[in-house]
Amino acid sequence: MKRIACIVMAVVILMSAVGCNSTEKEENPHQPKNYSKEKDLKILAVGNSFFSTSEVIETFKKILIENGKTDIEVDAIFTTSVKSLYSNTYVDGSGTLPEHIKLREGYYDILVLSTIYTDDDVSIISDLLERFKEIDTDIILFPADNEYVNGVRNAVGYYMLNCANWQGYLNRLRFRYNFTSELLSINDRYMHTTPVGGLAGACLLYARMFDEAPNAESLKTQFITNYYDLFPGETDMEKEESFKIIVNETLNYLKDHDEIYE
Repeated sequence: MKRIACIVMAVVILMSAVGCNSTEKEENPHQPKNYSKEKDLKILAVGNSFFSTSEVIETFKKILIENGKTDIEVDAIFTTSVKSLYSNTYVDGSGTLPEHIKLREGYYDILVLSTIYTDDDVSIISDLLERFKEIDTDIILFPADNEYVNGVRNAVGYYMLNCANWQGYLNRLRFRYNFTSELLSINDRYMHTTPVGGLAGACLLYARMFDEAPNAESLKTQFITNYYDLFPGETDMEKEESFKIIVNETLNYLKDHDEIYE
């Protein structure tokens, strides 16, 4: 009997050590959702002038097509803040664009959300999430280069939100790979993001959604030609390698920052 008891005890200890129990393991609330198997996704991207100067959503659409995801629909609207988006869409009714109406009606599967600038913007996300429970719309935070760092960090922490940290990824390219400010930012009052920075954001958003680096080969010549003198590298081959870094470093960055905003 003692021998049997010892065996039973050993099994219990072993099961505890490997995390076995009678219930399924809880999902990590920060675990990013993979949309690879989703069909006919409808996405609304919300941003401001950083979307315009960087052409990030236009580039994202091109990348989707190049990677065979032609069934995905992407709309974009511009706003000054999350609070403004919420007010226009749900409160005062001033949002009469088709995209506002479709957002209210639950047309979109994903809201790609920029424009977090104040604590009010962070707070209002809870109201968005409450409305989205009924219509099954996901939020992916996509902070632009000038957004409120602590606000985005708090939004990720408070609401366990998925985040494609465009701002953070641009900083990685700057500080780890020596991409210059001239290549990624426009020399204006707000340091708006350039189309190369938009390419980085588009690749990061794709990698976040589908857990793979995109194929962006069709865009390589265009970007290197337009920004030849600014791309890191002395030779054509070195500049092509710099382009590949923008595209492929996305997965490494996301792996480093899956559970924290930094």
